[in-house]
Amino acid sequence: MNINKTINQIQAIKFKIDELKNQREELEQTLIEEFKIKEGEERTTNYQSDNYKVSFKSGVTYKVDKKAAQQLWRTKEYKKVIEDCIDWKPSLKLRNYRTSTDMNRIILDKCIISKPSKISVTIKPLEEEGEN
Repeated sequence: MNINKTINQIQAIKFKIDELKNQREELEQTLIEEFKIKEGEERTTNYQSDNYKVSFKSGVTYKVDKKAAQQLWRTKEYKKVIEDCIDWKPSLKLRNYRTSTDMNRIILDKCIISKPSKISVTIKPLEEEGEN
């Protein structure tokens, strides 16, 4: 197997994918402008042409400001409102987990599900290597 040939093929495909993605985004933007779809409205709008059904889904992305929510949660008058609308999801503090004692790891492993991650392949031209 010629590794350099394989790397070059991967890079050529990556370039084509990026180029096609940009073209698709430009064409989608043209459709959005043609149909006068507005940002920030939570709705789905459908159009049908001779051969296709086109759906535009617009919306709003919401994110909780954790510090502000915690401060409001601590106040008696807002605690219930916060509890009704915001989930407090546990998340793993990986650095602390990795440095835990063996005894703590045994305890923590009872509530942590782990599975191998997908192997990532990154290819960069050598001249970019020194820039980072």
